[in-house]
Amino acid sequence: MRLLLPILLFATANVSGAQVQRSARAFEPAVSPWFGIASFGKRQSTSSQDATYRSSLTFGARGEIPLTQRIGLMGNVGFSPLAKQRTEDAVGTTLHERVTVYRADLALAWRFIPQAPVFFFGGGGILGASKPAMPDFDESVTEPRGLFGLGYDRPSSGRWNFRVAATGFITKASDPDPSSWSAGGPAPNVTAKSAVFDWSFEIGARYRLRRGS
Repeated sequence: MRLLLPILLFATANVSGAQVQRSARAFEPAVSPWFGIASFGKRQSTSSQDATYRSSLTFGARGEIPLTQRIGLMGNVGFSPLAKQRTEDAVGTTLHERVTVYRADLALAWRFIPQAPVFFFGGGGILGASKPAMPDFDESVTEPRGLFGLGYDRPSSGRWNFRVAATGFITKASDPDPSSWSAGGPAPNVTAKSAVFDWSFEIGARYRLRRGS
């Protein structure tokens, strides 16, 4: 009997530890403010030039909730206040008016092991801009996009941890409305790209709304 009690206590502790390990979730209710850099691909073309947006600092916040032990749902919003219309032609590159670019997206995120620091995500969303990439069109634009990416959470037992994320976007560029042409004379024939690759790199902090195990 004297030997049986320590053995039972040891077995109970091991079972409890295993249950905690099995019940750990890869994602928890959390909010992550971030900043970074956003880069944009070529969006529209005429017979003489291509148009895109200049890369910009970007700021935003991501929220997450768990769905299963390894899968979570992430919502993200951001804006890039320093983008500019950028054109390229045979002579060189020209910067035009400043444009505010914003994004909103939703993604499923997963970790292969719940406690792993690296996670992956994929989903879709929209990009909006106060002006098209092609200059002299006065209208706001909204473009649908798909996304994929990966992130890294520095392990921490507290509520805060350091997070890095890199995201790639496949965006359907918009066609500027010819009626919004403001340069005088007929609007040029503008062709929008069917698939544009954009990307962003984000650094921030993640605040868990409840303390992790």
